[in-house]
Amino acid sequence: MVAPAVPEARTSANAKLLAVSLAGAAVAVLLGVYANEHTPTKEQPYSLFFTGTIQLKVWFATAAVALAVVQVLALRLFDKVHWPQSSPWRSSWCS
Repeated sequence: MVAPAVPEARTSANAKLLAVSLAGAAVAVLLGVYANEHTPTKEQPYSLFFTGTIQLKVWFATAAVALAVVQVLALRLFDKVHWPQSSPWRSSWCS
């Protein structure tokens, strides 16, 4: 005789979302407690070839924009993105 099949317990999407949200909230609380208990040292935690934090952010933002442009142009090169022939922002003398 064969035993009856027992349905597997499945976690719903709401339970997964709740678990991830609670984990994120726990991390946020722990970081807040850590920041409240420790005094800042005013030192940079890294010493790359940048002279300051703003230079690091500017170079990273420039690299992100450059990579985004390369990605869009590569998609256009392989015909994955189709641009319309006429659009409101494109005048007749641009063609």
